[in-house]
Amino acid sequence: MLTLQLNDSFIEQKFEMDFHNNTKYFIQTIKSFLQKKDNIEFNLLKAYSRGELSSGQVARILDISKYDVLELMERYDIAYINVDDEYLKEEIEASDRFLSLNLCK
Repeated sequence: MLTLQLNDSFIEQKFEMDFHNNTKYFIQTIKSFLQKKDNIEFNLLKAYSRGELSSGQVARILDISKYDVLELMERYDIAYINVDDEYLKEEIEASDRFLSLNLCK
């Protein structure tokens, strides 16, 4: 048996007026809302990982901070920095050139 304790007058009023004190319907609606919210978050973060959105854009869309975006990325196991092998190879080669030029001086 689920016991629901409401300590917020707005939520309590919504529960009584919109849900007619029907706990099961209220919980189902909240669950559905949270699932939709999770789907939206996940899809926005996948767009970020494909390079279609920046972390700042994701934050603005979700109305959260960039730090919160990082926490969501961790929750959904999405890398903050996404680089491919070619990019890493170019960076290593550039570092090697830089070091060899500076060591020759």
